[in-house]
Formats: sequence, C-alpha cells, structure tokens
Amino acid sequence: MTWTIKPSYTNTGLTLDEAIASFISEPWCAKLLTEPSMTVEIPASRYRKPSGEDELFAHTLNNKDNISAYLSIYKTPQPEEAVKEITLLFRLGSGLNGYPATIQGGIVAALFDEATGSILILNMLRRVWPKIPAMTAYLNTTFLKPVPACAVVLCRARVDKIDGRKVFLSAVLEDGNGNALAKAEALFVYRKKPKLKL
Repeated sequence: MTWTIKPSYTNTGLTLDEAIASFISEPWCAKLLTEPSMTVEIPASRYRKPSGEDELFAHTLNNKDNISAYLSIYKTPQPEEAVKEITLLFRLGSGLNGYPATIQGGIVAALFDEATGSILILNMLRRVWPKIPAMTAYLNTTFLKPVPACAVVLCRARVDKIDGRKVFLSAVLEDGNGNALAKAEALFVYRKKPKLKL
C-alpha cells in the first residue's frame, strides 16, 4: 500500500497518520487501509487553497462535529493509467443530523458529489486528464436507508462512461456491513472538449 500527502496546500484538519488511526480501529476499515497495491491519501479537497475552492470539505465540514476524518483509497495505477474507481471513508458526526442520529439528505448528496468529483480531480492531479474545469450537470440520488450519524461510512464511486465532454459516474454509500444506504448517478461536463482516456 502507498500512503501519500499533498504538501502544496494547507491541511487544517488531521494529518494522514491521524486520519488513518481514526479509521484503523474499525476492522472493516483496517482491511481496506492495509490492502496491498492500494494508495491511501487525504483527498485534495480536504486542503485549503488560496483560491477559496473546496472550502466546504476543507474548512466548513472539517471538524469533530461534522466530518472529523476523511480518506480516499484507490488501486495504485500505472503512471499513464486513469483511476477509474475510488473508495472514500468518512467519519460522520452529529453536526450533520437532519433527524436525530440521521444524516441530513443534502449532506448525503454532497458526499456523492465529492466522491464522483474526486475521480476527475485525482486524474487531473496525476496529469492523466487535462486541467480543464468540469462541473456537475446532474446528481441523481436515491435514498435507500437512513445514513447514521456518529458513524463511519464508505462511498464507492466509478467512471461508467466518457462521451466527449461528458463523464458519467455512479456511486454507492455503504455502512461497515456492506449495506447500501444510498446510491447516485452523476454527470460531469467539461467546459471544453478534453482528450480523456480510461
């Protein structure tokens, strides 16, 4: 496994080691975090940037009451190979409640937007995909079960298809037992036509 850090931005939350320690006590998380050939890192959106982008996950939700720890895990690709699938771990707090002990639905949608968008950002940072802005065109979310607060959840996201400027993705939010809590389909559209490869 490879653990990486993005040193060019400011991390105002947990260090990589602290984030890993936050999850490793959960046996199902430990299995994911110690799997060979996987890269584990704090996602780029968790770092504050001078431009002000990513403030929602880098600052607003980056505390013990909201999302105290957040990691991305993906199969370590070859240098020229795109990351097609990613798993995100979130430690959710009670500050995200809608109903008692239940995460508010808009936050669930934000987790899906974060997960699907992370694939595009990761491939851009790895210089596999071009540095061209892409925006969420739609994010269709289906709620299957209440998402518990004060719990660890994982979100798996993957690229389903690329069609010119359009990147179609899907994602599922699961608990530690593998139960699907919600699912989503997303479309991101690049502002101009990039050359993307999978």
